[in-house]
Amino acid sequence: MNQQLIKAERINSKITIETIFKNGKSVFSFPYKVVWNTEVADENKPAVEILLSVGKKRFKKAVDRNHIKRLIRETFRTNKHILWDYCEVNNLRLQIALVYVDKEIGDFQTHNKAFLKIIDKLIAKQDKRTEELLVNGVGKW
Repeated sequence: MNQQLIKAERINSKITIETIFKNGKSVFSFPYKVVWNTEVADENKPAVEILLSVGKKRFKKAVDRNHIKRLIRETFRTNKHILWDYCEVNNLRLQIALVYVDKEIGDFQTHNKAFLKIIDKLIAKQDKRTEELLVNGVGKW
């Protein structure tokens, strides 16, 4: 796994976006709302894909929205190895939509700390869901 954020790791398909928001699970941890969807791992696709959203209603200037997205992308890029390792161990693929809900831009440390908290919550919720499926006899997925 490389440290870059390549194009294949970004979600840009309207169908995929609709599927994530329609069928996905969500968790909120300020300043992010995260909606994610899981699939069985596929060798041809990356283990983790991400979509970033910063609302125009809260940040009128495109410069501010782009700055926040740059901060989030960098945070994701530096911490994605945690999610990749989790996906490899559990043989799954994550599609994550991050919606930024704060009214202030923040700095890299703030984003990094919040993103690590989000990763912990996301993994905990996914593990809980996996346990429920196994207990009910549905199988791994």
